[in-house]
Amino acid sequence: MRLRVMGPEPLLGPNSELDRPDREEHEQIRLYMYDFGQCDVRRCTGRKLLRHGLLCSLRLGVPCHGVLLSPDASTVLSRADETCVRKWGLAVIDCSWNQIEASSLRRVHCRGLGQRRLLPTLQAVNPVNYGRGARLSCAEALAAALYIVGCKSTARRVLQPFGWSHAFWDVNQVALDMYAACPDADAVLLAQDAWLKQVTREYVEARAQWDPFAGLDSDESDSSAKADAPNNG
Repeated sequence: MRLRVMGPEPLLGPNSELDRPDREEHEQIRLYMYDFGQCDVRRCTGRKLLRHGLLCSLRLGVPCHGVLLSPDASTVLSRADETCVRKWGLAVIDCSWNQIEASSLRRVHCRGLGQRRLLPTLQAVNPVNYGRGARLSCAEALAAALYIVGCKSTARRVLQPFGWSHAFWDVNQVALDMYAACPDADAVLLAQDAWLKQVTREYVEARAQWDPFAGLDSDESDSSAKADAPNNG
């Protein structure tokens, strides 16, 4: 039985005004949010997606029949989850990262073919947690998950309402492409390890080449030359 909820259907199918003529959009991809009510409503990306009609909000007691993105999951998301996402939908837990330890995430449970999944490492660019690895907002998490399982056009449309969306893709594009090319969770973990090593290596190399005193010698020479120049005034 297909999961049915009260409220407007998420407009990420053929009737969406944001639709594009891609093969993947011939079927509607259902997006859901479990709201713990802990976030600032003015900054909550999940609430913004809800206002735009891009997802539906579910009560905590309603089971998830599709893929549930949860930080307490033991299996990482991969392309192997594509069929479940397309058929049953994708859900995200909306709670504050500052209260994650106190939040009873198991209040949200899966049923049937539903599966809890963990996103591989990515960089947050939302204004609240900018630069903090893995602290993605609801919108970032949904977009990343959709991209990884192969629903790339839908992923980009999820972030369209946000002015910082281009930064998310710029920062995470390499990692997302690596993850999306993996057939299963084990391959994603290997890709994650390779990406983290690459990022670390690039950081170390950049630090080694950075000279905080670069340019100071030339500035001092210019100042000395001006001071020694004869005053013909």
